[in-house]
Amino acid sequence: MTRASIVPFGYPLRMRWRVLAMCVLLCVSSTGEAQPGKITDYKMAAQRLYAAWRANDRKAALRVATPEAVDKLLSVKWRAMRSKGCQRSDEGFQCVYEDPKLDLRIAFEIAGGVSAGYGVASVNFSSEE
Repeated sequence: MTRASIVPFGYPLRMRWRVLAMCVLLCVSSTGEAQPGKITDYKMAAQRLYAAWRANDRKAALRVATPEAVDKLLSVKWRAMRSKGCQRSDEGFQCVYEDPKLDLRIAFEIAGGVSAGYGVASVNFSSEE
């Protein structure tokens, strides 16, 4: 009797675990939020950009925002700010963060949709208004 004849499905156990792991990874990546490239919630796009700014992580910022928005935001030193929420705007949504100590507000203009994914199209500072 050969080893292959006593192993179910004719594959060694190690190979079956690899196949199972691949199937699990594919299933997880096909569900909405686990998919790294697509953001299905506009608030999450703003939160991820703010987190990337805090970490000074250009690569992470570019995953959720245009290069122009990233350049503008990362040109300013991070400071602790509070989210003031998101509102519908002409372009999609606008999510605002505020630093009441310095009287500074940052608005992230969010564009896109659930099927295509949301991203930050531009960043505006209250000093520009």
